[in-house]
Amino acid sequence: MIDPDFVVDPISKNIRIMENNEGDSTSYVVYWVQYSNVLAHINEVENNEGITIYVGSFNGSNSLYFRDDKEAAIGWCGDTLKEYIQATFGDYSLTA
Repeated sequence: MIDPDFVVDPISKNIRIMENNEGDSTSYVVYWVQYSNVLAHINEVENNEGITIYVGSFNGSNSLYFRDDKEAAIGWCGDTLKEYIQATFGDYSLTA
């Protein structure tokens, strides 16, 4: 569950992202407001060529996304979470 004391950026009406900075690394947690205990994660890493890559993950290594576009990674996380929530909880009312 997301701690309400953290500052969270709204991506849309129902999708939120929380940024976490620890040392030199930055990561993000993406979640739907109605299901704040179901989380996807994005790690920001720099590859050998100095390009920032966003690695989205949900359900561990079973579902990964690699891109150099943060917004696309966030979108992937939102879509993946929506599919999981629909399949697991039968909630087809989710709209971004």
